[in-house]
Amino acid sequence: MAALEPSTAPVGSRTPPSPSRNRNSQSGDDHGNEVFKIVLTGGPCAGKTTALARLSAFLNERGFRVFTVPEAATMLFTNGVRFQDLDAPGAPVVFQHSLMRMQMELEDSFARIAAGTGYASVILCDRGACDGKAYVDQEKWDQILALQHLESEVPIREGRYNAVFHLVTAANGAEKFYTLANNEARSESPEMAREVDIKSQQAWIGHPRHYVFDNSTDFEGKMQRVVDSMAKIVGLPLVQRTPTKFVLRPFTDLSLDEQPAGTPRGDPLETWLETALGEEPLMVFDVEKIYVLLNSGGTEGGPPTNKLVKRLSGMGEGKSDIDLTALGEAEASVAGGGIEDETTLEYSFIRRRTHGANSGYGHTLVKKGANGERIEMKRIISRREYDWMKRMYADPSRHIVLQRRYTFLWEQKAFSIHRYIQPKDDLCILHCQAAQNAEGPDAFAEAAAVGASIDGIDGEAGGEAMRFPPFLDVGDPLDDDGKLSAYSISVRTATP
Repeated sequence: MAALEPSTAPVGSRTPPSPSRNRNSQSGDDHGNEVFKIVLTGGPCAGKTTALARLSAFLNERGFRVFTVPEAATMLFTNGVRFQDLDAPGAPVVFQHSLMRMQMELEDSFARIAAGTGYASVILCDRGACDGKAYVDQEKWDQILALQHLESEVPIREGRYNAVFHLVTAANGAEKFYTLANNEARSESPEMAREVDIKSQQAWIGHPRHYVFDNSTDFEGKMQRVVDSMAKIVGLPLVQRTPTKFVLRPFTDLSLDEQPAGTPRGDPLETWLETALGEEPLMVFDVEKIYVLLNSGGTEGGPPTNKLVKRLSGMGEGKSDIDLTALGEAEASVAGGGIEDETTLEYSFIRRRTHGANSGYGHTLVKKGANGERIEMKRIISRREYDWMKRMYADPSRHIVLQRRYTFLWEQKAFSIHRYIQPKDDLCILHCQAAQNAEGPDAFAEAAAVGASIDGIDGEAGGEAMRFPPFLDVGDPLDDDGKLSAYSISVRTATP
């Protein structure tokens, strides 16, 4: 199943956008709208129903159209399907494959409708295509993928969804609140709920935006973390963010520099992490990141043409659009409800993320708001578009950046180690899941420097501390665009 390509239009202005479909009367181009597709998953009694309601209200109030895809499994079990039906030989594969097809068809139907509205839209999926992996063994899952004509789950994971929100069951950390009274299709005991929850987390390992929301705060704090993460994904600004990137001190006992670039086997860091993680799964990806020019296609030294920038940035026309004529002066105007909000277009890059023989592709725009906050706009693109942008608009003043990324879960938090291969080969950066910090980044940095626990990372008084995996030697926190960022590392000393 090919990944659904999102339509294109600007979203996430500071003021509520007023997007509309606008056919270009001169060119006849039909500029669509951005459609974000987000999975909400997790164990039983995790707060998904409340989260769906909170997110719908939050996004609607900010001008987005919101569509909610119902859980396909609940539809089946409340309309005649029985758990006993899965006991027959071969039935689990047939059921999970049917469920996957039903879920994706529902999602695709909503996506087509959302794209046709002319509004910036968010599709909230009550579970997603990879959730079935938690209920079958690897052999059966491979059979399901084969029936769907897939060689791996990459196309139905990062190739299909912008982000995955996993809400941890109340049976893990909030046991006194565990109940199944609000879902007649479920019957898990607390022990079973915890087991299913862990398997569901593992089913989505590898997605670059896999968020796990545990019960370390009260329920309201958990919901606020969900809302904050959604705001970041759709480009709405957040304030007082804690650092989420840290230098990893050298792995002195590993000879990383002896490994050929792109070698999928014999990676000493992969072997070492597998040993450190024990039975916890580890996913390894090879990443190619290419910075693309935003000032090509116009007159020499002048601003880019509207057509090129729209194609590169995934932005269309309408009341909420960025004013493309201002890009030549590195300014963009986002208008919503008659109020303008200036943003600065910083840079843009494309990324290929490969696991085995399967790749996912993305395009990112990095902007800064009037008060200096960093806003990322991401979209899923096709291989054809990736190859076209790489061939036509790769920035010759920058190296192509190659990395290996090691993704895993530890204490219900997502971590990813980015090991640089090109142009720098002696650097590893730890990316970790974090939300707002009421104490500010200074306290976070001080604790990180000595390897201590980080208190208050989720911005909730009395919340549990977030800790780094003990097998990692974590150094200083990093700025998103500092000297050890891929953006800075990619700069050539001399333009070819």
